[in-house]
Amino acid sequence: MRILMLAPEPVYTPRGTPISVINRCRALAALGHRVDLVTYPIGDDVAIPGLRFIRTPRLPGLSRVRIGPSLAKLPLDGFVLLAAVRQLLTNRYDVLHTHEEAGVMGWLLRGVFRLPHVHDIHCDMLGVLRDYGFRRRHPLVLVAGWLERRALQGAEALIVVFPRLVPAVRQQAPRTPVHLVNNTALDGLADAELVRRLRARWGLRRPVILYAGTLEPYQGIPRLLEAMRPVRRALPEARLVLVGGRPEQVEETARLATRLDVAGSVTVEGQRPAGEIPSYVAAADVLVSPRLDGINTPLKLYTYLRAGRPIVATRTESHLQILNERCAVLVDLGPDAIAEGLIAVLRDRALAHRLSLGAAERAKDFGIDRFLRETAAVYEGVGAPAPTEPALRQAASALTGSA
Repeated sequence: MRILMLAPEPVYTPRGTPISVINRCRALAALGHRVDLVTYPIGDDVAIPGLRFIRTPRLPGLSRVRIGPSLAKLPLDGFVLLAAVRQLLTNRYDVLHTHEEAGVMGWLLRGVFRLPHVHDIHCDMLGVLRDYGFRRRHPLVLVAGWLERRALQGAEALIVVFPRLVPAVRQQAPRTPVHLVNNTALDGLADAELVRRLRARWGLRRPVILYAGTLEPYQGIPRLLEAMRPVRRALPEARLVLVGGRPEQVEETARLATRLDVAGSVTVEGQRPAGEIPSYVAAADVLVSPRLDGINTPLKLYTYLRAGRPIVATRTESHLQILNERCAVLVDLGPDAIAEGLIAVLRDRALAHRLSLGAAERAKDFGIDRFLRETAAVYEGVGAPAPTEPALRQAASALTGSA
């Protein structure tokens, strides 16, 4: 099938939804579909056979789009809609596939161009607006709610990427098929030589705690830095490595580590190429996610699990959808609780070994094969033929090779 996909995001940048968009494109291309992706002018093209990037015009002075609602997205989304119309007028497509707020565009375009509409839901849109300070009865929230219901009810298929959203989506669109398609780790395998160099740089005998992800406020990085004070008292050689974040966030995090008097035990690496992340994760002794709130499942968890390393994570709904006590030490949100979890794993080799085995076992529930089958099932509902077993094996092999 030929798919026109609309992603009002900076694809590709190393953060949640853009990564998820690329993962979906990888799966669809591996299954033999062709995808034209309309997205923002910000981000890097990713070479995927069967995927073509169609970028909207650049806006003077706009070099990045922050996470969450912003005025900058309004003109960018307008350009996405215009580009979509142009593509639909000049090309023949079989399916319109949208992400996030582009679901509203899909609802409008579906009615005009008579195409099946598949909508990818990555978050609770109304919940995000409320998290950013908009009250439940704010006019923007009311309008967004009405538009979201139209988009959900008008689609032929809905994809939800984590379990907590399924009941809410089904309540708003009871007649539309809802598919839970959990994400997976498509960021490649660890490179043994890079793992060796990282361990040598951090200290071969030092226990290494690693966090990989954005440095946005909801990720809880300040509390993790505070937790390093009791960790350092108990294990003076322990080192925390933070991977991710924009340059200004990296500088702010380094300053905070200095103020907390833990800078000597903290390395702030900043953003690294996606292909290096599995090596960073594999070089660690324990992986940590101190997220404070939210219901979105962090994509980092799939990479953490596949690495087969012990995990320490806060007991939040976003984590509990994926993690359990067989693969992670689940702790309260305070710095002392985070520190206790880290110290327990670093001191107790039997516990660390048990959690590592549990992580590797849990990772099987979110493998590439399952991701492909669930994605294929969505498209069967809009007219694509069911892939054969050899085709699925070939697709999985292609994804493993390109990841």
